[in-house]
Amino acid sequence: MIPDFKETIRSMNPSSACFDKLVTLQVNVGDKCNQCCEHCHLTAGPEGHKMMQEDVMEKIIHFLSHYRGLVLDITGGCPELNPRFKSFVERAYGFASRVMVRTNLTVLTEDGMDWIVPWYQEQGVVLIASLPCYT
Repeated sequence: MIPDFKETIRSMNPSSACFDKLVTLQVNVGDKCNQCCEHCHLTAGPEGHKMMQEDVMEKIIHFLSHYRGLVLDITGGCPELNPRFKSFVERAYGFASRVMVRTNLTVLTEDGMDWIVPWYQEQGVVLIASLPCYT
């Protein structure tokens, strides 16, 4: 029998099975990435094909509209490579107190991405940058 997750957490630390308030909603929008890093926990890369679809994004926007003021933390392989990324951020912007994007920064130098730096600034997006290991 598989142990109940919540009960396992409670047995380790009773206070970690509950929280007072949701502050951040993190969403993964896909596994496509312009890099292929050995250490990637998502095994994301250029061949990634799992992309969050419009209907899921719509549900997230709906959720944010009912729980205004949350921080939206967007991650993925490389979130900017989801074809719905721009409209998703623009629609979420009015409901989230802050929009953060976990990016590898190298995507900003890819062909066709010259729009994104000024757009990030206009949207007030907070970038959380990661780069491949120096080795």
